[in-house]
Amino acid sequence: MAISHANRQLDWPNVAKAGCIILVVILHWQSHFPETPWLYKEAYSALWYTLNELMRPLRMPLFFLVSGLLASDSILRPRATTLRKRLHKPLYLYIVWGLITAIATPMVSPQAIDNIFARVLAEVGMLAALSWYLAALAIYYVLAKMTLKVPVIAVLVACMLLSIMGTIYQDALPGHQHKILRCALFFAAGVRLKSPILAFANAATGKRTILLGAAFAVGAIMSVANGAYYLPVDMIATAFGISLSQMVATRMQILVPSSTWIAHRTLPIYLIHFLILPAVAGAATWFLPQALLGSFWLGLISPVMLVPPIIATSLVAHRLLLASKCGWLFDLPSTERSAVTDLEINFSKKDSAVTV
Repeated sequence: MAISHANRQLDWPNVAKAGCIILVVILHWQSHFPETPWLYKEAYSALWYTLNELMRPLRMPLFFLVSGLLASDSILRPRATTLRKRLHKPLYLYIVWGLITAIATPMVSPQAIDNIFARVLAEVGMLAALSWYLAALAIYYVLAKMTLKVPVIAVLVACMLLSIMGTIYQDALPGHQHKILRCALFFAAGVRLKSPILAFANAATGKRTILLGAAFAVGAIMSVANGAYYLPVDMIATAFGISLSQMVATRMQILVPSSTWIAHRTLPIYLIHFLILPAVAGAATWFLPQALLGSFWLGLISPVMLVPPIIATSLVAHRLLLASKCGWLFDLPSTERSAVTDLEINFSKKDSAVTV
């Protein structure tokens, strides 16, 4: 019974991970509003841009912190498969999906680079590809390995300096490089401060969560108003995300199974949903009746309503690709294991630790 209780206390990373991937899907849908025939699409696009910016301090910092927690054991106590799982695989998937998404959904202006091959290679090489999250995981792994013998305080201070540099030079750095600099702190904290973070989560209370949420809201509003990124706001938002996820896991346990199911499938959702979004926008153009397209409130909540079908379609596509012998799209070709299992959150009954 004690083990079961301990495992329930550790459900919050699944809740956090599922929440983050949902926020990512909503974020990326916002840019497709102009392609849809909603009557008020300009207003929707502006409003959801603001809402997504308000969520920015929470979305990826919390995602990377959970990723650091998952990677902590294998980095601190390496196994035979650690190098392959933490470095080779994410780099391989970044390049494969970077090329796919760069061709299908170009980020670099065609006017800037006329040659399609040069444009695609530029996106991947400059970390501008949409699969940048995977490149960041590989980079963070290398940094974590290089600093294992460095005191944790020094590592965190260095990562704070990287975050500040990412904020200062965000307009000068191409692609997602400034995001990688800003989020390094959270992955490093997940790796090196796993026990304190788990203790912080287990001590979550409703009062603390509300206070952190209020502080996050104020900081997020200030960030959006000033068009700036503030590291303290990111840290408060991440603390709020941890506390909120723990409260949901303990007080709304009915959501834990579905959150766990989604959390175990974040990789195919993340990779495939980029290609699903244009199809969804096209489907809205062809199939939604004008009566619905003229509804202000329906259009306003459409990004949230579209999350389930986008996730479902991505996972169906994933299954079909695996059945079509395209497993190499989700894992290194040399392995027979599905890439999804490498992102699952498993709980060791021996030491109640989050493992991969």
